[in-house]
Amino acid sequence: MKRKVFLLLLGLVIGLSASQSMAQLRFGGGINFGSYYHLGIDIRGEYNLTDDLILAPKVDIGPSFKYGFSYLTEICAHVHYLVYKEDVIAVYPLAGLTLKNYFDLDTSPFDVDLNFGFGFSFGGGVQFEFTDTMTAFGEARYTTGNYHQGMLTAGIIYTPETREQ
Repeated sequence: MKRKVFLLLLGLVIGLSASQSMAQLRFGGGINFGSYYHLGIDIRGEYNLTDDLILAPKVDIGPSFKYGFSYLTEICAHVHYLVYKEDVIAVYPLAGLTLKNYFDLDTSPFDVDLNFGFGFSFGGGVQFEFTDTMTAFGEARYTTGNYHQGMLTAGIIYTPETREQ
């Protein structure tokens, strides 16, 4: 299941890059910490729909320790709207949908307990462009619904260089 979703997201990112200029497509990752004592890896893409509106699919994976040892996977489809953009700094609110999957690792390998949930995410973030191709970001968000939690994320986004035609 996770492999199929990952391949679907990867196909979406590749399809978007093939249909538009690579200057509109960015990708990156970072680390996150959630209120379910979750420490994980953030893998994301960003695609400019307009100058201020950005589609930002992402996947978060990692262990969670709130109710014993479990494993969290989040697949998110967020939209960022740049409300402040000045030189190298951008500030944005975010909103989107989240699919979460917890599976319990305290059970035996033959008795895996899978738990799925949907939620709505909202929050905000800031980006700091320190080179033409590298941007640092920080986000705070909250996801409602099943397995609601707050999440802090920090990382790096890479913008591929484009050649003038």
